[in-house]
Amino acid sequence: MKICTVEFAGVKFKLGNVKSGKENIQVVESMLRKYLKHAENVSKMVIFEETYSFTPDGLKASTRQQRLKTEKQRDVDHSKPTATFLNESTFNTEVVTKAEAGKRMITTYMAVNCTSLVLDRDIKVVIDSELYKSKQCSCTPHPCGSSSGQCDCREYCESIWVQFISHDGCKTDPPCVIREKVVQQCKREAEMAVVDWLVYYRDLLQAGDYVICFVTPGDIDAICIHLFALSWHWKREENAKFKNNVYVELQKPYGKSDIYNITALLELFEEFFKDNMIGCKIAIALCIGGNDFIPKCYQLSHDTVLKPMFDNLHFRKNLISFVNGKVQLNSELCIEFKKTLLCPKRLRHLKLSYDEVRAETIEKSQDESKGSCRTCDPRKWLPPRSSIERLGSLIQLQIEYLCTAGVHDAHLPIFLGSNCL
Repeated sequence: MKICTVEFAGVKFKLGNVKSGKENIQVVESMLRKYLKHAENVSKMVIFEETYSFTPDGLKASTRQQRLKTEKQRDVDHSKPTATFLNESTFNTEVVTKAEAGKRMITTYMAVNCTSLVLDRDIKVVIDSELYKSKQCSCTPHPCGSSSGQCDCREYCESIWVQFISHDGCKTDPPCVIREKVVQQCKREAEMAVVDWLVYYRDLLQAGDYVICFVTPGDIDAICIHLFALSWHWKREENAKFKNNVYVELQKPYGKSDIYNITALLELFEEFFKDNMIGCKIAIALCIGGNDFIPKCYQLSHDTVLKPMFDNLHFRKNLISFVNGKVQLNSELCIEFKKTLLCPKRLRHLKLSYDEVRAETIEKSQDESKGSCRTCDPRKWLPPRSSIERLGSLIQLQIEYLCTAGVHDAHLPIFLGSNCL
């Protein structure tokens, strides 16, 4: 058995000139057929949508920055009943891609209309979306003892699955939709949901089976999440090699894609650095450089961010610690790591204090033509130490969130209760 996963969160931005819900389903069907051609002999496909009921969009640093750039006055379509902007004959792209009501509806539209798909394949298709929601609750007759009188039990999404059966390679029977609770999903990011399902299916894989994960937004964060989760949860042989390969394909513009063999990369890193947790450390180092939740460093590539981790044994050994199943960021070393990243190349960061490196990144100079003082681009300044200390708390919160990857019923960190946001 081979498994194929499709992270579908970015599809709503790639639909082209779609004018109706029916056309939307046709485009989705075409995309799924393409993925199945690339993944021959696959018996299960799991499709992931974002679940906006969890992890609010506003928590994402990158999302807030994009809104500042693109925010403009819009009409009131988003306040109208959802059926008016998305139905079989209507598809309002503006609302579907930019208003929360539209985003919520498009993420469940495929699940609602999955019986309209024709895939020409004997395959089980699981759709992980927030179409159906339940509570992990047994609090009767009094709801959880909650003083508010409302149930505080954990809410989660139920997936649905459809068995497609091909006839003569050209037609599928009308499929039957079945709800199941085997994976109780409460993570908004589809990238996180993917690894929960991989861990659920891992025991069903036979020797030689492999998994391929298609990521439609092409988001590099998916690589970090897979590196982190598979280091912890993926099955290995007695020689520490992985039993089954996992590939991630990032969909790029103009029909291009990047393919990563995650298990092979982990084996390579672990062999070279003699450290079986190096995959987790690399994933966290990339988070320090910035991602959806953590502000990105200006003009710092992933290679630049990883270089201190690869070259400096002190950072590799001590920046991240693993004690009793918990992952902890060393806040003082995180400050030193940021100083190393942002220190001008002409200087030796080891011989300078934090404040001295910060002063060098600001680098005042006299502008004789204007009779004033000039500084470097503020985006390249090393932030004040207090800001990096707060950023360290945010990175620790991100680490706690990453630790839930692969554990579908894990309790998520209390994001809004943290003082680092």
